[in-house]
Amino acid sequence: MRAADNFVFLHGGNHGGWCWARLMESLQQRFTGRMLALDIPGCGSKRGQQREAISLPMVADELIDDIRQAGIDQAVLVGHSMAGVVMPYLAQRAPDLFSQLLFVTTCVPRLGESIMQTMGASTRGVDATVVGYPLDPASTEPMDLMRAMFAPGLSEQDVEWLLRECSQDHWPMPLALEPLVVDMNDLPVARAYIVTEQDPILPPEWQGRFAERSGARAQYSIAAAHEVFLSHPAELAALIERAVSEK
Repeated sequence: MRAADNFVFLHGGNHGGWCWARLMESLQQRFTGRMLALDIPGCGSKRGQQREAISLPMVADELIDDIRQAGIDQAVLVGHSMAGVVMPYLAQRAPDLFSQLLFVTTCVPRLGESIMQTMGASTRGVDATVVGYPLDPASTEPMDLMRAMFAPGLSEQDVEWLLRECSQDHWPMPLALEPLVVDMNDLPVARAYIVTEQDPILPPEWQGRFAERSGARAQYSIAAAHEVFLSHPAELAALIERAVSEK
């Protein structure tokens, strides 16, 4: 068991810090350090927090305060999905808090591009310059779209629980519309990327591009779908241990 490796976790859209529980349990069998699951305003423990004025730097500063209040530093920051647009701001504004950024199937926009511009607004394949969605977001009910994105690889019991939780978490839309202005090349923190090979939201070829944009020094892969921390917590924990040991 490794000592002194702290972990901070940042969820993606329609999720909260609650989504990391299984992975954290598996990691606690491998690491003795402290662990903290963060919540974006409007999600998890911060459900219902709606703000007219919110930005990526503002959210980053709030999350940095949450980490400092927890007394955690030199942590491995593990982010998922839409967290890819927040993680650069955390590393830029408080590099002393992090020993490594670990992107787990995260969407990383180009410099000057937003998450929404990266994803597009249509079914995958309509426009090859954007990621697209497994179903048309304009004509699909939100719950059906979430099922298409999040259900693969999970039991029906897990899917029912997951969708119930996801329906209560609302990632602030301004954060999805705001362009990324942090240059990854300037970040002083080591980075690695984990590709989920069966992902219905972020295809592996796109994840490869995101890994390059993140400046990841190493890239790993796992045969799992988007909700890898729920479907394969032990396997993901082992891969994270490897990434940490090789940083």
